[in-house]
Amino acid sequence: MNSSSGVIGFNINSTSLVDCAELSTENIIYILENNVTDVYGTCFTITANNITLNCQGHTITYAYGGIGYGVNVQYTNATIKNCIIRQYSGSNSNSYAIYAFTGTNNVDGLTVDNNNISTAGEYSYGVYVYDYCSWINVTNNVINTTGAQSTGIDLYASYFDNIIGNEINTNNGWGIDVDAGVGHDLLIKNNRIN
Repeated sequence: MNSSSGVIGFNINSTSLVDCAELSTENIIYILENNVTDVYGTCFTITANNITLNCQGHTITYAYGGIGYGVNVQYTNATIKNCIIRQYSGSNSNSYAIYAFTGTNNVDGLTVDNNNISTAGEYSYGVYVYDYCSWINVTNNVINTTGAQSTGIDLYASYFDNIIGNEINTNNGWGIDVDAGVGHDLLIKNNRIN
């Protein structure tokens, strides 16, 4: 922080991405500079706290030939924004565009904002938050699911969440699914589900 001139400023560290990767440096904004397509399995895995993935409108096509995720979130305070995330057409089942799973780490404070998400496989969700994650914000996204039993947004055992202003289109599943153990202060408003 620099305040010598009376103006408070912050240094924001960012780095460019041109291919899929493990995002493992804390307090970094990763900026996707081009489309990444035909990804076998998972494209991005977030393995540190306080990471932002800003796709700048670029496309991630994941699960080409194998089960995988567009973005696999494993740590706290991740932000995924301005992405077009597509499951490879005719893809495998159980492949989620954005997947947050607590496992051995807390996955609290996830923000998913202003993305365009499409899934095609059976049981393939747009945003899947699983196993005691909290403070999840899913806002201003367009989510399309076409696979059987697929869901736009699925929260399982999560607390203090906001699902606001999303457009969800699904022909074989649920728009928003709130599963066992979802607790206090869940706010769902201004979503359009078809």
